[in-house]
Amino acid sequence: MEDHLQSLARAGGSQSLSDTSETTGRRLQAAIIGGTRRALLGGLLRACASAVAQPSAPENNIKAAFLAKLSQYLEWPAAVFTSPEQPIIIGILGDDPFGPEFDASLRAFKVAGRSLMVRRLRRVEDAGGCQLLHISRSEDMRLKPILATLQGKPIFTTGDHDDFLKLGGTLRFWRKGESVAFHISHDALRESRITAHPRLLQLSNNPAKPQ
Repeated sequence: MEDHLQSLARAGGSQSLSDTSETTGRRLQAAIIGGTRRALLGGLLRACASAVAQPSAPENNIKAAFLAKLSQYLEWPAAVFTSPEQPIIIGILGDDPFGPEFDASLRAFKVAGRSLMVRRLRRVEDAGGCQLLHISRSEDMRLKPILATLQGKPIFTTGDHDDFLKLGGTLRFWRKGESVAFHISHDALRESRITAHPRLLQLSNNPAKPQ
């Protein structure tokens, strides 16, 4: 396991956008399931562009694969789940940037015996059963009240807005040259009572600081 964690740390929290693929759904599933066998987030981050990128939206494919793997490196409060078989719900609030391939890619993927399911939402009030919630750019105009509603709840939120973390979000995706990187808010994690693996936190890149 330590070798895997060292590889994870070397991954650097970013992934190239340059490669392309003609079969997005199949390759997205391969990236997710293959990463499960390796139990290695770093491997996912290194492989995502070659495994899942397509000319139309490589960045969104990388984010989809990352979201699927993310749950392996998070621990929610015990009260969040009522049974060992209860699935992990990934919510998408607003316009869906990932498409139906995301759902299909999760069918054979499990985390600690739990399946993963996608739920598409139009109202933040319906996010109560989600463990992860990606907030689409379509919700930028009402992002502040959305995150205020979710404050203190055990929901790991992700988004792309420049002020996502300042407004209370947990993980912000950002472009690092030709790569996708992420920055995690320790304050939001603490308020949500979600525990993140230390090596995941080490991969967090603050765009405001020199790299």
